[in-house]
Amino acid sequence: MAVLFIIQLTQGLSEGAYEVQVTPKYVVVNPGEDVSFMCRLNDNRQLATCLFKVAGIGYNLRSPDREKDGIRYMGAGLEQGECGASIRRIQEKHNGNVTCQIFDTDDPTEHVGYMHLIVAIPPSKPVLEVNVGAAGQHKNVYLERDLMTATCTVPGGRPAANLSWFLGEELITDGLRMPVEICEPRTDKCTITQNLTRALQASDDKKTLMCVASHHSLKSDLVAKYTINVYYPPKPSYQPFEHFGLVEGALGRVPIVIEANPQPVIQWTIGGDTINERSTNGRYTVEPTVMKGPGQFESVLLIDVLTKEDTDKEYKVVAHNTYGEQKYSVSISTSPEPKVLEMGAGVIIIIVVVIVLVLLVLGGVLYARAKGKLCFAAGDAEKRVAPPSEGTENPAVNHNASSEYINNSPELKKEKPKEDTPV
Repeated sequence: MAVLFIIQLTQGLSEGAYEVQVTPKYVVVNPGEDVSFMCRLNDNRQLATCLFKVAGIGYNLRSPDREKDGIRYMGAGLEQGECGASIRRIQEKHNGNVTCQIFDTDDPTEHVGYMHLIVAIPPSKPVLEVNVGAAGQHKNVYLERDLMTATCTVPGGRPAANLSWFLGEELITDGLRMPVEICEPRTDKCTITQNLTRALQASDDKKTLMCVASHHSLKSDLVAKYTINVYYPPKPSYQPFEHFGLVEGALGRVPIVIEANPQPVIQWTIGGDTINERSTNGRYTVEPTVMKGPGQFESVLLIDVLTKEDTDKEYKVVAHNTYGEQKYSVSISTSPEPKVLEMGAGVIIIIVVVIVLVLLVLGGVLYARAKGKLCFAAGDAEKRVAPPSEGTENPAVNHNASSEYINNSPELKKEKPKEDTPV
């Protein structure tokens, strides 16, 4: 039993020592094209036999001058360890695994390698299914913040098609689930399906949702389209409606643009008077609302013979549609537009940031000076030199005292007692 185990182990190690390397291992071609592949052992040793099995038929080809059924040997020769084949004019019957069987000169063991050959079949046109929006009027009408769910299915491709999604010019990468492929075992034809979920925004209005299928056998992509309409109430204005440079005594034209969908009904209020579009009240006329772009509507107030009093009045605008209402304030002036407004928001922000930084630096300098920090600490340190303790010489005292002080010292004025000098 132990001997049998050792023999089996030895055979397993022997078989595992050599691996058939196939290049390429997977290839997709269209009918009528040529394909080539190469098999060799991992140590490139000399081969004794090189057999192929294509579409269930075996071929024993040893040199390039031999060809059968459009299959020809490819390589530098078996003595160089190369067992390759070239298949001309691929047909539907070639789809599946192509097998190479190798025997080397020193080992009777058969070594087998596989190349998976896919003969491409183009898929059918994508089918795009999208849920009905909350607006409920039409299947492609939605409200802002509605959750749109879409499913794209591309059947019949070999291999499965590649899917990509677009909303207008934007490539969609968020909200996508992993695609699911279902293939028929007999034909290898695959159907691919992918789901998309997206919370709609006002900016998505009038954009086209597209499911795009690309495939090896297609010269141009297949596309399924679905146009989206997003309804929302009038939006607030994040910039004030201010109009400068009107001319006193001339016709005053005051335009504003409101974002909404569908088109809103617009009313102007001047003082206590309300004027609807297409209406006139004295010197004031509101023109018909004009669409300037998707979701952009312009309303214009005309003031005949503008007066100084007109610039002092309060102008209000109310816009409403089925989904909501919004109020706006408008101001007019005969003064020229302030230069600061002409600089733009970006320049104004930079100026404000620079001013804040300067104030912070000045504040830090004043704080450091008050607390004696940084370079201000040295001057304060000189002022805070502690007086020497009694009996200790103060190193700060100047020992080069004036001669006047020394000469006037009472201790030095005392005469020393005379000493007798021996004769």
